[in-house]
Amino acid sequence: MGFRGTTMNSIYLRIMIMVFVIAPIINCAPKSYSGAVTRDITSTAERGNPGQDKGARVPEARDDVKSWLMSLPHAARNSGAQVTVNAAARPAARALIKSVLDDGARKAGGIAAGSGFLVSAGRVEGKEIVILHEYPFIGHHAVAIINPDAERDLVVEVPHPLFEPGTLEEGYDLFARSGGRALIVAGADRCASKVPSGCDGKTSVCGDDHGSVAATYVNSDVAHDVVNIFHFMHEEMAARWPKSRFVQLHGMRSGSVWVILSDGARHYSRVTSHWSNQVRDAIRAKISGKSDKVTSCQSVEDSELYEFRRLCGLENVQGRSLNHSSNACSSGTENASGRFLHVEQSWEVLGDVTQRDKVIAAIKESLPALNSRRGL
Repeated sequence: MGFRGTTMNSIYLRIMIMVFVIAPIINCAPKSYSGAVTRDITSTAERGNPGQDKGARVPEARDDVKSWLMSLPHAARNSGAQVTVNAAARPAARALIKSVLDDGARKAGGIAAGSGFLVSAGRVEGKEIVILHEYPFIGHHAVAIINPDAERDLVVEVPHPLFEPGTLEEGYDLFARSGGRALIVAGADRCASKVPSGCDGKTSVCGDDHGSVAATYVNSDVAHDVVNIFHFMHEEMAARWPKSRFVQLHGMRSGSVWVILSDGARHYSRVTSHWSNQVRDAIRAKISGKSDKVTSCQSVEDSELYEFRRLCGLENVQGRSLNHSSNACSSGTENASGRFLHVEQSWEVLGDVTQRDKVIAAIKESLPALNSRRGL
């Protein structure tokens, strides 16, 4: 069971009990901050720039989680930030995420003492939420906002908050308005590192030639790497909520279309109830006179009219994972699970709050409400 109905005061009390009872036993030397304890998950060298290692004292989110989230620092392009979690630390990182999802802060306090992550509290739409993020905060690893009292079986993902402006605000708004289970936001810029991820596919966005030469994905691009906190959060949430759906938001250059929807698989479908086709039709209905600007990668009709398959998320590792790929890093899938929606949007949508809100409303309407007593 989850921690629905548990007050934040009792959560903090449980954290501190775990800290002062368990930490001495496991020989930790925790540092207290905002009711939680942390220790670095990676060494200074693995974090990237040693000058950044002290991080930032991030203020508690409390009642203005959106402003807090929008103000967080992110490691910049070519900064050398390293988001890869070393092999020895991966079990502890996954255990921390799982504990927060399974038991709230009841177990997370003890595990956090050796993980380099902070568990804190805030409010979204008047509801208490739990926030999990790195501490000290240096903008390398992902942030998760978890809603114990979810209204919809939805996880929203923002893998490129710096590189694709508008997706962070859109992601928060979709999460808040839908009453989703969680929001995951990447830490570092997708081009922060120059180290190849090892996953298949290429992109030109991180090159020094302004996008004219394609190169392999780098490991700071969390949508194309499988050994980072963002992907660990994704996989643990997918397992914890086996019927949940994931919406991943992206930005693209302006062109003949404004929105491209995909389930991350190669198949086509003439069935309008297919999730990507369903959301496409809902957005078309809301964007008056611009129906040709919204497309679905799964639509046979759309595939005959547009050339956009390179933006269908076929190399996206979170989509591959949900679609039961044998190896999310290197193997695409022919068919989809129905749990993943990859949303590419041009600036005509992301830069226009009115149009962006129509996309949010269409996605929200495509998801049934949970039983009001279900929660976590």
